[in-house]
Amino acid sequence: MVKRPLICVIGVRGNLGASTLALHLAGALGGCAVDTRLFGGLDTLAGTEDHNGPRWSNLNLTAHRIAAGSLLETAPRWWQVPVISGSRLAAASSGDAPRFSVAPIIETLRAATPVVADLALDALDGRDECSLLDEANLTLLIAGRDVLSAVIAKNVAASCGSKKLLVARCHPGMSLAAHDVSVAAGVPLGPVLAHTPKLAQPVECGVGPAVSRPRWDKPGRLTSAAPVPVEVAAARLALVVREHS
Repeated sequence: MVKRPLICVIGVRGNLGASTLALHLAGALGGCAVDTRLFGGLDTLAGTEDHNGPRWSNLNLTAHRIAAGSLLETAPRWWQVPVISGSRLAAASSGDAPRFSVAPIIETLRAATPVVADLALDALDGRDECSLLDEANLTLLIAGRDVLSAVIAKNVAASCGSKKLLVARCHPGMSLAAHDVSVAAGVPLGPVLAHTPKLAQPVECGVGPAVSRPRWDKPGRLTSAAPVPVEVAAARLALVVREHS
C-alpha cells in the first residue's frame, strides 16, 4: 500500500500558532488535518466544533472498519480541509475517557491523502505519538524567538526523526534571531512566521484562522528569509514535503 506523506506539527510552547500552521499546511498539501488531542481544540480553532461528522469518541472502536474515502467525505471541513478531532462536548458528557488511539486512523487516512498531525507537546511520551514521530516524513517544531523555546525545541528534537525543521514565530517581546534559535535547538530552520494579530478576529467569529479564502499556491520568493504570513509558510513547506516524499 502506498502511504501518503505524514507531517507532525509540534508547538514547543503555547500561543505560537502551531495548530494554525497545521490547518494551513493541510490545505497547501490538499490533505487532512488531524488533532491528536482526545478533547479537541483544532476543531474550535477551525470553527468546526458544532459541525456534524466523525470525532475520536466514535472512531476509536471502529477504526478497522472505516474506509478512508468515507471518513474524508463525512469529516467536518475548514475551507476544503477535512478536520479530524476530538470533541469537548462528548468529553464533557462522558465519564471515563474512551479507549483512544490515533495511529490506526492516521494509517487509514494515509492510504488516500497527506496527513498533517497536530501533536500535543505534553503527550509526546505516548505510544501513539512516538509511532507517529517515527513514521513522519517531516516533523515541524514551532518555536518562539526566545531562549526557552530554543531549550524546549532541543529537548523535543531528540524524540523526532532525522527529517525535521524549526519554524520560528515572530512575537512581540521575543528578540532572538530565528537563526540563533535554530542553531541552539540543533534543528534546521524553515520559514519564519510573521506575527499576524489580525487572525484573532476570524477565529473568534468561528470561521478559522484566515481573513479571506487562503491562497496556498503562492510560496513567494524562496530565497527570502523575511517573516511571512502563515499561508505563505504553508505553501513553502508543502514544496519541501513534496520534494522529499
